[in-house]
Amino acid sequence: MSVLKGGGMKTAICKGCGADLIWAMTSNGKLMPLNAKKTNVGYEVEVINDKAVCVPIKGHLQHWATCSKAADFKQKKGGD
Repeated sequence: MSVLKGGGMKTAICKGCGADLIWAMTSNGKLMPLNAKKTNVGYEVEVINDKAVCVPIKGHLQHWATCSKAADFKQKKGGD
């Protein structure tokens, strides 16, 4: 997935909840909304002084995972 560039990142406001978004291109060429604010999305293990330590990884979450109005945007299959 690559974040769109070219004169700056493509940004928007969610029409459902009002959150700030950025857009990313998936490997299938479709646009996906991401939360603009980075948050902890997982952990990476690093060895520090011979001890395994979990280090948070910051990234952009897919907006549908946090949007309070996500169900309003679900597309119905079969055109119903």
